[in-house]
Amino acid sequence: MTTAQPMLAPRRGRLFGRTLAWVFLALMAPLSVGCSTSSGPEFAPVRTLQSPVYGATGEEFVWAVAPLRNESGVAQADVQMVADALVEQIEQVDGLACVPFNRTLAAMRALDLRFISTPEEAQALAGALGVDALVIGTVTSWNPYNPPKLGLALALFVAPGSPMATGALAPTGPEGPPDPVLLQSSPTERGMPGSQWSERPASVVSEQLDGANHLVQKSVKEFAEGRSPTVSALGWRRYLASMPLYAEFACYRLTERLLAAEERRVAGRAGAEGR
Repeated sequence: MTTAQPMLAPRRGRLFGRTLAWVFLALMAPLSVGCSTSSGPEFAPVRTLQSPVYGATGEEFVWAVAPLRNESGVAQADVQMVADALVEQIEQVDGLACVPFNRTLAAMRALDLRFISTPEEAQALAGALGVDALVIGTVTSWNPYNPPKLGLALALFVAPGSPMATGALAPTGPEGPPDPVLLQSSPTERGMPGSQWSERPASVVSEQLDGANHLVQKSVKEFAEGRSPTVSALGWRRYLASMPLYAEFACYRLTERLLAAEERRVAGRAGAEGR
């Protein structure tokens, strides 16, 4: 027994040392994790929209949004909220700026206009604001309850003298500005003289966005990436639970389609000039 005691002492020392090492690592682990995440959460990239290049200018163009008409059949439809959301989405497009909606309303009051009903009124408002283009449109459907539904029809009128003015323009009816919904499937005439710009919208788009549709939900999820809080119980579905947020998505979607229509128009103009 007297010889066994000296042999046990080193073993106990080694075991004690290992125990201390494990305790030290256990205490230091939270600190190391905290240091590794001290830079904050990783940010998801946000997909931004790009304005078409009109000619060789490469300059920034200024748009304005006229008050939207309510043709949804729902008296409570908040068309001003949608117009504000549309201004916000256009303002975020690379290569575009958008006049604040309140400034557009002030200019319309000065011109004694409530809505834009004729091409002449569109031209007068664009001239008063000094913008390159004016967006007019209607809210065609409205349901603010989850899953929400929002329909929009938009037409882009281009001011004379702007590099945006020349190119293929959509046809018009005999009376006043064309209905954006009816123009959605209208053929396009190319090479129209610049003097006829104000009677025709340059581009027209419309869409019904039903939040119950799985394809729409997929688009909402993609839109929410980089725009939602990193920690949220609803996650991307918060855009379905809030009509103002859903309006942001809808206006982004329609702005994207309007820019795509403009890009096709510019490409068609370039092709016609090249022949």
